[in-house]
Amino acid sequence: KARAAGYDIDSVRLSNGLDFLRNFLKAKPESSYPYDARIRKTIQAFALYLLAYAGRPDPAYAEKFFNERQSLSLFGQAYLLKALHLGNGSPAAEEAVRRSLLNKIKITPSQAHFEEDDDAALGWIYSSHNRTTAVVLQTLLETGANVPVLPDIVRWLVEQGRTGRWRSTQE
Repeated sequence: KARAAGYDIDSVRLSNGLDFLRNFLKAKPESSYPYDARIRKTIQAFALYLLAYAGRPDPAYAEKFFNERQSLSLFGQAYLLKALHLGNGSPAAEEAVRRSLLNKIKITPSQAHFEEDDDAALGWIYSSHNRTTAVVLQTLLETGANVPVLPDIVRWLVEQGRTGRWRSTQE
């Protein structure tokens, strides 16, 4: 997007960054890795999305993460769906991840949102219900999902902002 907006992008640095992300997907966690496996998988799903966004999708790892999607956080599943969509994953896989996300929605009469099963454990990656809900909403919109509760999700997010403050810059 930056290049399309007229900014000069150093192709070598961009390529090095994308190589780093691909290597991160393949690397085994070191024994000193300070976070649990779920956090690592969530970060890897984000890396998978970034690679697909940059035009360098990794179908093998997309399939691997698709098969392990139940062990991903909702945030990670949203980024997996984006990676599948941008990387031309199978429509059946996209639909399965979308359905998995939508099965976790919390609905009230006028609002809807998403909550991680163990939000506190994901604190190292600044997880919150607000951020997860926003990322899932963005994913549903970007992948063209026809979901009737989209306005209810927006309403919930707007209501969260009325408190006048957010928990972190991630929100």
